[in-house]
Amino acid sequence: MNCTDLEWNPISSAQSHSALAGVLAGLVFAGIVVLFSDRNPNRSRTRALVFFSGALLALALDSFIFGVIAGEQVCAKAWTETMPAAGLLGLGALGIFGGISWLFNAYDDDHGRVTRLANLLTYTTALIVAYHLKVTAASYLIDMQTSTLYTPPTWLFRLVDGYALLIAVIIFLFPLSRWLRRRLTLPARLRTVAQKSPTTGTTRSADDTLDRAAIQAAYLSVVYVIAVAITSGTLLSRPRGGWEPVTPGYVAALSTILSLAIPTLALLAQLRALPSDAPTPSTRTEERTPESARPHGRHNPGSAGAPDAVTAQGGILASAHAAGLDAVTGQVGRSRLRQRQDSYLVNHYVGLHITAVSIALGIAGVTAANLLAYRDIPMQYHVLFGVLWLASLLAVIAAFAGAVVGSFALPGLIPSMWDLFLPLLIALAEFLLFVILTPPVVGLTQERAAVRSWFLVLGGFALLAAAAITRARSLFSGPGYAGADIAWYVSRLRADTRGAGITACLGLAGGVFGFVVPDAPVWVAYGFASAIVVCLLVAVVRHGRTAQRWRVALAHG
Repeated sequence: MNCTDLEWNPISSAQSHSALAGVLAGLVFAGIVVLFSDRNPNRSRTRALVFFSGALLALALDSFIFGVIAGEQVCAKAWTETMPAAGLLGLGALGIFGGISWLFNAYDDDHGRVTRLANLLTYTTALIVAYHLKVTAASYLIDMQTSTLYTPPTWLFRLVDGYALLIAVIIFLFPLSRWLRRRLTLPARLRTVAQKSPTTGTTRSADDTLDRAAIQAAYLSVVYVIAVAITSGTLLSRPRGGWEPVTPGYVAALSTILSLAIPTLALLAQLRALPSDAPTPSTRTEERTPESARPHGRHNPGSAGAPDAVTAQGGILASAHAAGLDAVTGQVGRSRLRQRQDSYLVNHYVGLHITAVSIALGIAGVTAANLLAYRDIPMQYHVLFGVLWLASLLAVIAAFAGAVVGSFALPGLIPSMWDLFLPLLIALAEFLLFVILTPPVVGLTQERAAVRSWFLVLGGFALLAAAAITRARSLFSGPGYAGADIAWYVSRLRADTRGAGITACLGLAGGVFGFVVPDAPVWVAYGFASAIVVCLLVAVVRHGRTAQRWRVALAHG
């Protein structure tokens, strides 16, 4: 294999790549020195340092590896070493933009516009890095196929193609989830400075979460650096006879998978640790006179000599106010409406979920009967449909349990459009989860098409559940709650959001994999379905423990 015969020569380009990585590492090191010279650091600068530290390590090693590749004589070895080196370069570049996002956040205003722009640049960089990793992997497999008498398996090409689509969808979900969080969060005018006080624990918990996310991203970068160092040493120690004339297939496959899997995890961890771009209420509050401190009657200079009349008038108004009636017309007043409002949102959530679950369970029974009576499905798919039916049932139970366990503590608010649409969309997804499992009913003539559709619907259901949990968390983060009474439940909701996100990724990955590899063996679908069942079982168990925690907290209150 001669690199000069290829369309792209990795050895010739290695020197320029080494110089680029070295220059970027030097700039990052200079930025770290400048940040260390600041005598008044804040959390944003500290998190930027964490990002820059991981980027510095990745770029420094990458410059060294590309320098080694520039002196390589065996083309197959140079190409294989280029794969993990490309991942290091992309990871280091993304770490630079992630650190810049945190530096922008340190100087942003309450609206978060500058942070939003910096995050958008980082998301764009992540898409570019993921796309070029895919192109590099595909070119590597093609060159290995044409020049070393090695034919990579078809599934490896499809895996590379599916990786590009899946990672693009996942990266797109990050800004989408942040946009939904901004839209589902209570307006700033309904919040108070109490949210920002240490007694509520809301801001402190969010800061701790971002700290952990930034540190986890740095750790994943270090893990990939160590993996690349070990891999490069192993590849360099392999003699020339182990590369020519035929390169072993497992070497090419492992190099491709390693160069895509671990950088992707580190990339997603960095995106997860980006600063929040949600608007924050100003710490300056308008001094308002409490309603209870205001006089019930309007001051009238002519009544200065009649204090008893004013007192009597105030007593009448107070009595009418306590009864919720207007003192003049006798109609229902604001206090009565507020009393009705206290439990209105709770009744809305519980009633809507009970109706949805009743319909879903009815459809589940019909679907189970059809599966037992329908004999035209192969046995392996018959059992698989049974597993998917069980996962659908667990999804309905998990959604209903989450709504019932925490709905009683919802604040007294009038439901917004999000509170109306999200439960209805979840109910529609629950309906589709069962209907898809009867292929003759929905017109899906192939079992594989039904399985792919089910995974995609399950992914959509989990995304809707994550949005609903985010909306509930924003309601519980509003004013009117004591920090110690609700902080633990808000942290559980945050964990539930992550669990729903993991389930959504599994569902979408199963559906996308089914489209990319249409002739994949059935055990792959069993693997995705089993992982989804485990996630849903964990969710149901967590809801049970949350209910137990509520009972203990209220009993000791």
